[in-house]
Parts: sequence; C-alpha cells; structure tokens
Amino acid sequence: MPWTAPSGNVYKLCLLDTNVLSDILKNRNREAVGFLEKYRPDLTAPCMTVYNYIELRRKPELFEEYLRVFSIFSNFLLKPHRLIIQDEVSNQTNTPISVLIRAFSPLGNTETHDLRSFVNQLFEMPDIAEFERNWREEEKAGIESWQKRKLDFNTSQTAANANDAERYIKKALLNYLESDRLFSVKEKLESLEMVNLNNYPAIKTMLYSEYYRVFDPAWTPRPQEVTDTFIIAAAPYMDIVITEKYQAEIIRKVRNQVPGLENLEVATLRDIRQN
Repeated sequence: MPWTAPSGNVYKLCLLDTNVLSDILKNRNREAVGFLEKYRPDLTAPCMTVYNYIELRRKPELFEEYLRVFSIFSNFLLKPHRLIIQDEVSNQTNTPISVLIRAFSPLGNTETHDLRSFVNQLFEMPDIAEFERNWREEEKAGIESWQKRKLDFNTSQTAANANDAERYIKKALLNYLESDRLFSVKEKLESLEMVNLNNYPAIKTMLYSEYYRVFDPAWTPRPQEVTDTFIIAAAPYMDIVITEKYQAEIIRKVRNQVPGLENLEVATLRDIRQN
C-alpha cells in the first residue's frame, strides 16, 4: 500500500530481500543503476527489515557499501515478522495494518538523518542486540521446526500441489497461533477451526514459502531460508517485492490465496539488471 509523506508525495513501498540488496550493492553499473532507473527514489521507498541489517552486518564491507549507497535517499525499516503477526491478531476491525516502524531520510542536520547512526541506534536497543547475537540459533531452530512439520504432514501426492499446500497452511497456521500464545484464554476455548485464515496474510505468506520449499524434491535444508521467509512476511503490505527467482515463483503461485498479494508487483534481479 503506498505511503504518503507529510509533503504530500506518494511513494510505493518496495521490499528488498538480502540477496537482491547484496547484488545491488556489489554491481553498481548493472543492478544498482537498473534498480534506481526502474524504481525511482522520488516515487519508490526501499524497505528493509532488521533481518536484512543482521545479514549485511555479518559482511562488514557489504554493510559499509549499503551505508554509502542508501544514505542519499529515504528508506524504511519494517516491523519484524512477529510484530506484524501480533498486529494481525489484534486487528479486530480489519483496518489496514502499517508494517512501517522507522523511516530514514537524509534531509536534516541531526544524527537521525545519518544512516550509520540510524542503524547503530537500532542495534543499541537491548532486544535487537540480543536478537542479533542469537540469530544463528534461531535459524537452526526454524529449520528443525520445518522438518518436523514436514514429517507430521500426510501428503496426498508425491509432488507439491495446491490442495496439499492449503491443508498444510491451515494446520500449521492454527498450530502457530495456538503454540505462540497469540490467542487469549477465551479464544483458545473456542474452536480454532472457526478462525478466518485470511486475517493472517503475513503468516500465510511465510507458510506457503515454507511448504513449497520443504516439499521440493531438490530441497536441501539451509538455515538462511528461515530468514528469507521472515523477510517475505511483509509482502502482503507492500506494493513491490524484489526477490530471488525461487521466492518470486512461490509468490506468483499463491497470489490469489493470500490477501494483499493479488496486485503485488513481483520482480527479480533479472528485471532490474542493466545489460
């Protein structure tokens, strides 16, 4: 959903996954130029997540390049996936949810207008600092959960398919809500089968991404994929997503199953690469 600035300017929100972001930073004459030409900074607001930052900070040279390239125009920090999900659970009126948590703009003369200070302040927060320290373990735990859900699911066909995907999503989503204590005690006493799954587009997007990965015959578990699914949780609330080819194919496959994905513009590196 587009964002309107105090000035009245309207910007499309563009989510970048870390692989795309890395290629933009590594290849200024191809991906960077193509990205800025196709998604002009006066019309588009690049959106990052704390997961992007964590991954970039693991590669200091790449992180420094991010600070140089993206310090000259506005970009947003999005809520972590758990906060987005909490908003979905507490949203009883079905009003639009905002996934924006902080905005960076180079205009101004305070430290909040300096991208390095902007990111440093974020990671000085105790919760975020602890989150970064434990992130490798979080990824490994996530992969273990995926593998367990796969073993517990009875497939109807050998290959991944839409019918199995729907059953997998329903079972996993209800278990997710229940186990993460996102319902009140009163709600837990009621039948979870009555839950409208379309009220949770972030969780559905994550779980569809998980399903089509784990039931791909060529799938090899990689902890990095957990982070990929956490980043893509924000997709239903974006106007544009630029991601790797495999994730783009999953989004296109399920766009009619998840509210918010119907009109999402999905692009890959190939779409922004300058030849």
